[in-house]
Amino acid sequence: MVAFFVILAGFRNPESKYNDSHNYLTLFNYGEAYLFERMEIGYALINLLVMKLKLGFQWVILLTSSISMFTLAWAAKRSEKNEAAVLILFFLLTYFFYNFNAMRQMTGVSILILGYTFLKESRIKTFLICLLVASLFHKSCLIAIVCLLFYKKDIVFHPMFVFFCIIGSLIIGFLNVTPSVLKNLADLFPRYLDSDMDKNVAENSFSFSKIALSTFFMYMYSFLDRKDLYLKIVFVGIILFNLMSYSTGAMRIAYAFTPVQALLFAAYKPNEVSTLATDYDRYEFLIYGYALFVYYYMLLNSTGLQDYHFCDGRFF
Repeated sequence: MVAFFVILAGFRNPESKYNDSHNYLTLFNYGEAYLFERMEIGYALINLLVMKLKLGFQWVILLTSSISMFTLAWAAKRSEKNEAAVLILFFLLTYFFYNFNAMRQMTGVSILILGYTFLKESRIKTFLICLLVASLFHKSCLIAIVCLLFYKKDIVFHPMFVFFCIIGSLIIGFLNVTPSVLKNLADLFPRYLDSDMDKNVAENSFSFSKIALSTFFMYMYSFLDRKDLYLKIVFVGIILFNLMSYSTGAMRIAYAFTPVQALLFAAYKPNEVSTLATDYDRYEFLIYGYALFVYYYMLLNSTGLQDYHFCDGRFF
């Protein structure tokens, strides 16, 4: 499965106008000095390696896709969840496709997800190492440091608090507070504040998918183990996502948390004999039904999914 996803992501057409691969291709063509000036050092070093080996940009895509998918698989392996289920949900919830648009960030997010598996075991130093490495690909990953505030099992969010925060964040998001929030993030993401996407958000922040995400999570919160770190991480991501809507700057923050749904909602390993594994059967149909809904919804609304093209070999 990992090999399939690496091939699908790594052999995509770098010149596609429906995702950001063509912009990364342009940066690659600008050369080493420009990359180290504009990009995080981790991503810049991968480009430098490819340049020194006199290879084409397709290898940058292949390397970042490999790091992302193999790290995600490592995280799935370390968890108590079925590894295949984690990868399937990562795909159906369309985080895999976001990798096409945000190569640097999603490479970092995969490393961050691995770090969360260590944090769940209270291995703080290892988590911080993963956090640091992830930030070398995209500095937005540093926001995950807030997980140290609630990683302990004795910290549990009361259902009423969760429901109030989610509903409140939806209402605030619909009131279009995104522009003012992004202004406060200018030091972190200056290049994204003037994008056309963020201007469109100021006009319309309503999203049916946000409603679906929030409603499904609130329903599932009554079933899931509230001590679960992954549950708390996804909760934080949903709040951030609702507050800042569909803006480039918001994605750079919320996506440090929301992809953990792949670990949270995945089935337990077949040999896992526990009450949790038994309870999972109660809502497995709902989880995969929701995942299919998200995939279908994005298929209808995202040209990045509809207009995928394999590369023609010119950039190797």
